[in-house]
Amino acid sequence: MKQYKITFILKRCLFFLVSIMATGLLLKVGSIVVNGADISGTARAIMIETAADMAVFPGVTVSPNGMAWTTDYMDKDYEHLPEGYTIEGNASSGLRALETGEHYYEAVPEGSIPIKKWVVALPNSQCIHPYPAMNYMGYEAAAGICESFYHAGWLAYCADCGELVVEMLIYARSTTVQGITHMPASSGYLYLCPHCYGLEQ
Repeated sequence: MKQYKITFILKRCLFFLVSIMATGLLLKVGSIVVNGADISGTARAIMIETAADMAVFPGVTVSPNGMAWTTDYMDKDYEHLPEGYTIEGNASSGLRALETGEHYYEAVPEGSIPIKKWVVALPNSQCIHPYPAMNYMGYEAAAGICESFYHAGWLAYCADCGELVVEMLIYARSTTVQGITHMPASSGYLYLCPHCYGLEQ
């Protein structure tokens, strides 16, 4: 983590549709469903493009400065899950089937990325990072390592291409990640140890 600034590593998750007839770009995303309600309206009318937008999802908290988001903030009663445990996402790909002469090409992702599935990559998440005390994203993070366990670390996979959305673990309950249907292509994520308030992510 350089200079204590955490940003998403952009992955090749969004594809441009290029037609032989040069019809331009197709950038329609799947519906966004929160608590059983469709909040997407028309295509791209409501987008999850910034950290602040993530506040629509249950279990997600936006940092005081609005530049980052976190999950299950200060939840000490962690949920233990095995490595590889998978939750299928509610979002579907917004890319239509190709017609004759059309091709998908890789491009830098922008805007809102639909999530196909969540997979536990780190089942025994533990407070081990020796960062100093600091004000980070508006939070007063403490120094030290308490070695307490907290929620499993998840990886999100894109519904459009099937690749990792970001090479970073999201620490949360299964019910929380299940409700997160989209993520910003570029944003900040942080996680504070719920036991000692140390910066872990």
